[in-house]
Amino acid sequence: MSERTSSKNRTLARWGQRSSSAAGSGEPGAPRWRPEEGRLLLTGATGFLGSHLLLDLLEHTAAELTCLSRAASKEAARTALLQRLAWYFPGCELSRYEPRIAVELGDVAAPRLGLSEGVYAELAASHGLILNVAGNVSHAGASEQFFGVNTRGVAELVQLARSGAPKALHHISTTSVIGEFPQGAPLSAFSEARLQEGQSFRDAYDESKYRAEVLLRQAFAEGLAGSVYRVGYVAPHSITGRFQPNIQQNYVSLYVRACTRLGFAPHLPERRIQPTPVDSAARAIITLLTGAGAGGTYYIQTPHTVSHYDIHRVLHAFGYSIRLLSMADFVARAGELSADDEALAAMPGLEPRTVPADSDWSRRELRELGFEYPVPTSAWLARFIRHAIEVGFIQRPPHWELGVPALELAAEGALDERQERGERQAAPEPGALSGAGAQA
Repeated sequence: MSERTSSKNRTLARWGQRSSSAAGSGEPGAPRWRPEEGRLLLTGATGFLGSHLLLDLLEHTAAELTCLSRAASKEAARTALLQRLAWYFPGCELSRYEPRIAVELGDVAAPRLGLSEGVYAELAASHGLILNVAGNVSHAGASEQFFGVNTRGVAELVQLARSGAPKALHHISTTSVIGEFPQGAPLSAFSEARLQEGQSFRDAYDESKYRAEVLLRQAFAEGLAGSVYRVGYVAPHSITGRFQPNIQQNYVSLYVRACTRLGFAPHLPERRIQPTPVDSAARAIITLLTGAGAGGTYYIQTPHTVSHYDIHRVLHAFGYSIRLLSMADFVARAGELSADDEALAAMPGLEPRTVPADSDWSRRELRELGFEYPVPTSAWLARFIRHAIEVGFIQRPPHWELGVPALELAAEGALDERQERGERQAAPEPGALSGAGAQA
């Protein structure tokens, strides 16, 4: 084995498959960050995950934070930031955190982040960590819009991290970097260590996030400290059920609304999603950021799953009638049964040819740091549906005036009891009704 190959293998081992003892050893190149080591620069603070990361940092660390904003003025930036926090966390006393939050006007996609020479130098000298949550996540638009923010923006942050005082760069990525593989590909799972495996990508978003990870791997191999967090499906808050304001951009939300509008759906008993509540995702990331050594790739993804039929059952508890059809019947008859093209487009099709994420190592790291993902319950799904109704995204079900609490109690416990037993509830045969009175 050549020295070059040996060095590359050591780098990959440190990055993706380090032992638990090495993860927090404080060895060179893998320091733990402490708030006293400098301020933290946060990008994407007004986004869904970014807002929850901001509050988690404020609640669980003593860090002083600088948030990068594209607003027209610092006053407008601070106002927008506090308004977004108030929307996500009604009742939270945010005023006690305001002295720890500063804002700077900039743009991650611009050269030198769009900052003046003086501000850039000050940030480089006074900040000990960068947490990058900024990104274009819409999955629709021109390629340049994605690569500008998601890839070149990371390159700009790498340059900032290399300037001034020593600092680590922590980056929010996505499980979509796994990409897609041809039928019969030999890869059975995609661990934290894997990245460049010959995969293809369905859109510019996925590829731009992948190329950002490639760039970061090189930077970390050259000595920059930091971590990458591959985030899966970020779901509504585990307690409140509140979701992102742009709820219409989320595919699960669109699917739920489509079910209520169409009154029928394909029967997919084995199709499952892994919904990680946004507050749990934020807690997992900050737990790793403050408790584990930098220099790793982590999956931020719950091991617990929810089936499409679980969603149908909770919709039924609310009073919606959903008829289940075999996929063949759905494809053949959907156009006859409804002219709602928007709702039909939100229905699932064939599974992409991808491989599952192997996140065992990440979960072991989190478990050793005292974190476990919560088990989803039908009451949690009910709170999300209630939220979607209250913000006007989903039409009200029949007899909405009877009140939500009774509906939530009727749905309570079904998911978590089955999950704890490791069982799956049997779904009805295709064509059966999951709600009274459904017609096809």
